[in-house]
Amino acid sequence: MGCWVHSNTDHAGDIDTRRSTTGYAFIFNGGAISWASRLQPTVAASTTEAEYIAAATTIKEGLWLRKLFQDLSLDLHTVAICADSQTALKLLKNPIVSNRSKHIDVVHHFACERVARNEVTFEYISTESHGRRRAHQARPRHQVQLLPC
Repeated sequence: MGCWVHSNTDHAGDIDTRRSTTGYAFIFNGGAISWASRLQPTVAASTTEAEYIAAATTIKEGLWLRKLFQDLSLDLHTVAICADSQTALKLLKNPIVSNRSKHIDVVHHFACERVARNEVTFEYISTESHGRRRAHQARPRHQVQLLPC
């Protein structure tokens, strides 16, 4: 069963509020089944924090879709998500607290818990790969690109 998930963000892309935009798309058997592009609820102090918030948002949707798939007797054990932030991926897989990460709101740390439980996985996809692997889709307002891994 082919389900691709793409998550991305722009750091402080909204000129008026300096909030970042989270974007994600869930592609199932070649068709988008869930997608979003919206401003984050808080201002992120770093690119890593913005990507971490985007990951948490994507995980919430992924877990809901996984439950829906189970209710429909479809096999989707682990949700594999692609993102282009190596620092956010490292923080998700190894949630150490340092001066650079302790400001990230606790509400987003549930993402690390889900990765540790192997309910979701994150894979790195380079920013350059986005252009080479373009899918048929409209671009969100802030040019957040969500493309297949």
